[in-house]
Formats: sequence, structure tokens, C-alpha cells
Amino acid sequence: MNTYSEQKETIAAIDVRDGESKRIDCPFCFGRYTFTITKKDGKTFWNCYKASCTAKGQDHTGYGLEAAKARINGRSTEVKRRSLPLPSIVSNPRHHIYVMQYLEKVNCLDALSNHWLDIKLDPARNRVLFYMNDGLGAVGRSVNDSKPKWLSYGDTTGALFVKPDNKHCVVVEDAASACSVARLDDITGVALLGTNMSAVQQQQILQYHTVTIVLDKDASRKAIKLASQLRSSATVSTISIRFTKEDLKYLSKDEVWDLLQA
Repeated sequence: MNTYSEQKETIAAIDVRDGESKRIDCPFCFGRYTFTITKKDGKTFWNCYKASCTAKGQDHTGYGLEAAKARINGRSTEVKRRSLPLPSIVSNPRHHIYVMQYLEKVNCLDALSNHWLDIKLDPARNRVLFYMNDGLGAVGRSVNDSKPKWLSYGDTTGALFVKPDNKHCVVVEDAASACSVARLDDITGVALLGTNMSAVQQQQILQYHTVTIVLDKDASRKAIKLASQLRSSATVSTISIRFTKEDLKYLSKDEVWDLLQA
């Protein structure tokens, strides 16, 4: 087990730019792609997702030149997701019973059957891929509960959209939840792929007439912050927030509808 001071020494040797996030092999337990390190607003954050590894912490490392300029101008540096290359070999989910069972469990079969977005299997890492940005990027969900749950591939700039051509969008955290809410008529599912909204995502969401933000009750402050970011624009007619203790991807269509109408 490494002490906190030893962790900081190791972290200091990893090259991370201001506003960048990297996913790499853990330098402490050597787990493959289990370690993330992010540098933002003068601080460095690190964490290993492997249950047996205790590597986790943050350190005030100061501002680089660009981050200092952004701070002077009142801007927060935007974190870029670190992505793996898109896999060269993918498989049709219909060829794998366990993948179809997963997609049924998280209410993504409609999205697959109706081609609302491209869904494949990365057989090398055993992850269901939800494609975005016209196939240039994807997020991959583990189907065997390996850590981390999600990985990014290729270009994951912006949000992931399911059935984008509607006037009402529902903003959620993950791709499967976006597929779940998109089962409702005239609803676009928008996945932030986290609980923070980047400037690019904000501009994308502002194209919609009505926006509903649905997050876990534990993320209430995040939801309020997201809504305030969007309310600064006159292009959105209605912005509302819904909180839930339930996981959206496991709710029936009627349950999702009841939540949105609450």
C-alpha cells in the first residue's frame, strides 16, 4: 500500500495538461485502464477503480499558463475525455444472448431495433458500445461488471443523442438511460456521459424548445446548476428538473412518463 505522500510523488510524474483527463494503467496496482487522473482549476484528482486498490486523492498543483488565463477571464477549464481508439472488430448484439439480455434489462431494445443509434459489442473488452458523433465515437458499458463501468472510444465530444429530431429533450447521465427515455413519443434522450455539462453540450441542448433534466436526488445541486446554465438563453421555452431515486434505465415507459409529468 502506498502512502498519500508516495501517491503524490507518482502522480507528479504523470504528464497531464490543464483541463485534461486521462485513463491509464494504474501505476500502483497495475490494473489495466483502471486509473483516471484529471487536472482542472489548479487541482489534480486521481482514482483507481479496482476494488482492491486504495489509490485515490487530490492535490493542489497550481495553475498552468492557459488555466491561469482562463481563471483571470472567469472561465473554468473544460475537461476533455480521454478515449481509447475505436475497436476495429465489433459484433452484432443479436449474435450474443447475454448482450441481448443486458439490452432488454436496461430498456435499450427499442433503440437497437429502431436504429435510433448504433449499438455494437466490443468482443475484445466485452463492452456494449453506444455510438455517437456520426460513428466517430462511442461509450462502452461493461456487461460483466468489470471496472470501470464505462469507457470512452474515439471522439466523444459533446452529448450522446437518441432520436435527436424532436423539440423536447430529456437530459440524463448515461447512454442507456437516454435510450430508455427515448421510448416515449416525441422525446429525445440526451446523455451528458456524467453529471457536468460542457460548453459544447450546452450549445447542443439549447437547440431544443423544451428541456427536462432528470438526475438522481443526490445530484440535486448539479441539476440546479445545469438548469441555471441553460436558463441564461432565450432559445429554450421551458426548462424543468426532475429528481428520482430510481435508475431511469430500469423503469417502464409508463414509469418514465409518470416521472416526467410529476
